Amino acid sequence: MSRLLILNIVLLSLLCSTAAFATQYGRWYKVEVIVFAHINNTAVLEEYWPPMSDLPDMSGAVSIATDMSAPEYLSGGQVTAFGRLPIQVLSGALSRLQSSSRYRVIHAMAWAQPGLPEKSASPVRIQAGRRYDIPPTIPGASAQPVFTPAEQTTGSADNVLYELDGRIKVSLSRYLDVDTDLVFRDHALLPGSDGTAQSFHAFRLTEFRRMKSSTIHYLDHPIFGVVISIEPSQSVAADEVRMSQPGTSNPPSAQ
Repeated sequence: MSRLLILNIVLLSLLCSTAAFATQYGRWYKVEVIVFAHINNTAVLEEYWPPMSDLPDMSGAVSIATDMSAPEYLSGGQVTAFGRLPIQVLSGALSRLQSSSRYRVIHAMAWAQPGLPEKSASPVRIQAGRRYDIPPTIPGASAQPVFTPAEQTTGSADNVLYELDGRIKVSLSRYLDVDTDLVFRDHALLPGSDGTAQSFHAFRLTEFRRMKSSTIHYLDHPIFGVVISIEPSQSVAADEVRMSQPGTSNPPSAQ
């Protein structure tokens, strides 16, 4: 085989791999999310809430980085995946929810991420809101655990529950796919199986939503809800990207 033919094959391979790399990492998006709870919601008593048999799957989940030392994707030193960004598109909705007497904002966050297919995309772990200490089990006491709100929890990580816990996964196919699995924990007077009242309950929101960019979507639940916006971010050329260590419905009107 001639050297010229070998060189052409190598160049063709490089062009193909570069094109594939650009397709995979060339689209970046800014994701903005607001999670809020309904205040004085009668649905707690009007509907049946079965106990959860499992928890959201956190496999491969990443936390939103707050500094440049966290594992990250970089694009020319300008775009950091899973680094915290300010709320912009949803700033108006956030202000209305915060000033409303009908809703309580649990968490609001924004981040940038590359548009990756479902099998390659990483879910974002969300832990926010009030934290609860789980006291140790006392021999002879009721099997029903007692959860005590704590501004500063004293237990280990295994003995702490967050008011909001779960994950949101954004991936790219023909459209943007948003896979949400969140658990909201709250005090609620619910009838227990033995006729007693439970003062603590977990409510789960699981929803898959296919959406276009530059649209605002509302994920509804009788107890809490999610407002999400995904905007195209800076376009990234393949030779600018490197990977470091691994690591439409209308939202409610606030009154």
